[in-house]
Amino acid sequence: NCAPNSELTYSWSFPGGNPSNSTLLIPGPINYTASGNYTATFSVTNSCGTVSKSQTFSVNTVLSPIIAAKSVNTCSGNAFTIIPSSGGCDNVPSGTTYTWTIPTVSPPGAISGASAQLSPRTSISQTLVNNTPNRATVTYTVSPTAGSCPGPNFTVTVTVDPLINASPIITNSTCFGTNDGSINLTVSGGIPFTTGDPYQFSWTGPNGFTSPNKDISSLVPGIYNLKITDNGNCPFYADYILNQPGKFSFTGGKIDISCHDLNDGQINLNVSGGTTPYTYVWTKDGNPFPSATNGSLRNLAEGKYHVTITEVNNCDILEETYTIVNPPILDVTL
Repeated sequence: NCAPNSELTYSWSFPGGNPSNSTLLIPGPINYTASGNYTATFSVTNSCGTVSKSQTFSVNTVLSPIIAAKSVNTCSGNAFTIIPSSGGCDNVPSGTTYTWTIPTVSPPGAISGASAQLSPRTSISQTLVNNTPNRATVTYTVSPTAGSCPGPNFTVTVTVDPLINASPIITNSTCFGTNDGSINLTVSGGIPFTTGDPYQFSWTGPNGFTSPNKDISSLVPGIYNLKITDNGNCPFYADYILNQPGKFSFTGGKIDISCHDLNDGQINLNVSGGTTPYTYVWTKDGNPFPSATNGSLRNLAEGKYHVTITEVNNCDILEETYTIVNPPILDVTL
């Protein structure tokens, strides 16, 4: 030794670090804000001179992800999606990906669509179908990785509620303007309430219509919106269209006989609205005319023809009389 230890001084250099230098023998923590390769140089000086030593090293600023267990509810046939983020007890570095092994279904076989995911993904998501009338769960054991740093496994528990099923019987208005339509429901599935009514109903419709009943009647034509709720988390929504027939009416015209006693008169009717089939009852000069059964009559002799038209629901009775005229014989005097 050319000098006592009391003459020794120390110098650290940390380019890119914070602090970037130190004169302490043990400099303490040095912080780096970006991943990369860095060099640290340590120098010792006394009266004999200075000796330095440099060392290159790499820094990875990405921390391992640490994520608490997650739980979520979903409806049968829907996809659930979980994207963990930093906050609370979770540390989720940017770019974290997830894989998972075959999940656990309870009760076994109750859920379809649950499968392993061995290729890294940026979220935990699958579409699950509950094949039972009861709640079922799927538990995923998820392995997170940020960069090259794996984190500890965490679980995701998904509760899958069965869907409510509703089958409507829609009865349209029988006649134009009668407002006697109805919608009757058969409801099953979901998770019925254990007390009171098993389901709750909420109807809305034309002209401010509302109803809490399962079945609704005396309805005007229009669109009726239904919401059914149960003891689960998957309400049922549907829209139903209730129609009415058009107004039962007709137009008609006649063509008189072209020449005396030629008997080529015609009556043509155009009927619309109501509910088909239509029924035509004709008379000629007050007597039944059974050969005429529709709205298009041909080869008519002169006379007074009366028609009564009805439709299936007897909404209205339409009547009209047509007189077929036979022109006089042409009389020529020379």
